[in-house]
Amino acid sequence: MVFMDKLCIPQEDEALKERGILSLPGFLHRSEELTILWSERYFTRLWCTCELITFLRDPKKRQRVQVVPVKLCLLLFLMSISWQFLAAGYYVAYRVDASAPGTSVAARALFQSVALFVLPLQNYVGLCLMAEIQDLPKQLQSFSIRAAECGCCTSSHVNPKTGASIPCDRKLVFEALERWYGRVGATEEEYLAYFDSLVQQQELTGRVLSGIQGSLLPFKYVLYMVTSANLPFVSDYMSKIAAGPGERLAEHLVGFDIMIWSMRIFFDWLNFFLVILLAVQLSMLVWKGGACWRYFSRRCLAFLLVPPTLAFAMTWEPYRSTMSRTPSNSLLPLIPFTALLFINLVFFVPLKWVTSCSRLETHPHKTPARLAMPAEHEGEDSHGVPVEAASSRDLISL
Repeated sequence: MVFMDKLCIPQEDEALKERGILSLPGFLHRSEELTILWSERYFTRLWCTCELITFLRDPKKRQRVQVVPVKLCLLLFLMSISWQFLAAGYYVAYRVDASAPGTSVAARALFQSVALFVLPLQNYVGLCLMAEIQDLPKQLQSFSIRAAECGCCTSSHVNPKTGASIPCDRKLVFEALERWYGRVGATEEEYLAYFDSLVQQQELTGRVLSGIQGSLLPFKYVLYMVTSANLPFVSDYMSKIAAGPGERLAEHLVGFDIMIWSMRIFFDWLNFFLVILLAVQLSMLVWKGGACWRYFSRRCLAFLLVPPTLAFAMTWEPYRSTMSRTPSNSLLPLIPFTALLFINLVFFVPLKWVTSCSRLETHPHKTPARLAMPAEHEGEDSHGVPVEAASSRDLISL
């Protein structure tokens, strides 16, 4: 079961909306996992920040937060389009028949169309995403719940459609924070300052950043993209293997040599899988560095990064060159193929390379002494959570 806050809480009925908002802590407490659809405005929103802190109150759940950048969907879509074209150009260029040289012109046109139209936009989205991630620690360090945005306050507590008065969500949130983090005699300033310290602390920053790094390029999504770009061309390789080496080679290839010949063709198809996987990882590194470059505008840099992006696709050349320069029964092409595979495996080892461009100015925050947790209330559990809230396997926060 999945609970998506914006869809599962009624937005038109104020009474039901209020009940849903008040039950959010219950859904969070009983959810096994929290998926955050993250954008640069996430930690400027009152309810978004409150939801995350509420979920993290349980130490057992701190490893179950998945952060998925919203721009990731658009980025993967653009990368899928570009690699569809690049794969088509690759296969047309290398499978061209000598009697039809015009097909090589079509292949070059495919590369040029990608370079001129898709890759700059892909680079721009990638640069924007990296810049947002790099600004996140500074955003968390300067967090203040008093300055957080709230829809009702933005509209002056008036429904823009009906003109009716709507209750203040900020008041509801502050009351909940007083119940969770307040103590007898505590002022509003004390428990709100304590909540700010929870957001500003390094533990939360590390947790969110590690969540983004773990889900920035989910392997299964990259695999879907690579497969969709390569699978349409597997029939060509299968038909060639089924047809055999041909009369010219058949008299020189017998027994085990034919199997090696078939392997070379099959690995030629697999080679482009590895090319795309490596190019994706290299692109992420280039976007990370480009997001720190202040000498050019982001739009200009997106065009300047087109040649390096195309150069990443040239990592297919070692295998192709070795294959064309060795006998059909030689296993030497497996050397560049194995090297490319090893480099990919190194990149997919979790590395904490998503960091800020420069060392942030850190100022020690005076964290208030931990306030006493409230006593249990009727109808609530020991965490101050309404018991009537249903449980869900995953809760998605927008």
